Amino acid sequence: MGGKSVLRTLTVAGLIVLGLIGCSSSSKSTSGSGSSDKSTTTTTTTPRTGSSSAPVSAVFHGTADWNGALDLNGSYDAQHRSEVATLRSCAQIASAKGPKAFFVVPSPTKLGNYDVALLAAVLPYNGPGTYDVTKFSQLQASARPTLTKDFQVFDRSTTTKATLIVKPDASGSFTFSNLRDSKGKMLSGTMSWTCSKG
Repeated sequence: MGGKSVLRTLTVAGLIVLGLIGCSSSSKSTSGSGSSDKSTTTTTTTPRTGSSSAPVSAVFHGTADWNGALDLNGSYDAQHRSEVATLRSCAQIASAKGPKAFFVVPSPTKLGNYDVALLAAVLPYNGPGTYDVTKFSQLQASARPTLTKDFQVFDRSTTTKATLIVKPDASGSFTFSNLRDSKGKMLSGTMSWTCSKG
């Protein structure tokens, strides 16, 4: 699949996420930069829009290790912005809950020499706890060597497994296995993060 098609898919998915915003929301906007082992991702939380004008209220500090069809690893930072005063601290982010609340896994935009994208969102989100693959409204990973055109896209398959753990301080972990590309190649991975005041 071409890069433009993948980016269009990611944009549409992002708009769907924004349309589901209720008590809490986290939509990812990529502003990737960094070296081969460090990247920056921006997560934006707003009540109804993807505005990035809200102040940075929290920062997720994560590590990622993807393997299988691709072997990628590195550390990253993801900024959290919110126009909602009650969704700014790490504890507030973690404790949001409700039928329209959701949690987007803080993720990198660059791992090694690859541009990457992860769409992993739990809906509904009901606060700290453990969520399995059946709770994910979105689950897709994409990667391409930096400065190249085409993304390799890995979608949920019948054998995909995923687990998200969110703690009361918004630290957590995410593991996934058997995301499948169009040629049948599988991607798995583990990620973990802490949360600090922005």
